[in-house]
Amino acid sequence: MMSRQLECSERIESTRKLGAFKTSMLQDLEASRSLELMPILGVFPELGRKLGGPKPFCDAVLDLLRQRAVNSVRSKP
Repeated sequence: MMSRQLECSERIESTRKLGAFKTSMLQDLEASRSLELMPILGVFPELGRKLGGPKPFCDAVLDLLRQRAVNSVRSKP
């Protein structure tokens, strides 16, 4: 458990130390596998609705990723 919140610059720096890599979601997208959008990203809009606070940007990003996944599958031979 983290004892303090990381500043944005600290998060970026620690991520850079990881080197070049592809997230599992990007690997799935590139391989035309189904994406785990709802378990990973769907929780934010869902929580917003349950707590009574809309999350329009989260909804928009999720919708864009869904469409990107559909387009990716369609473009594969």
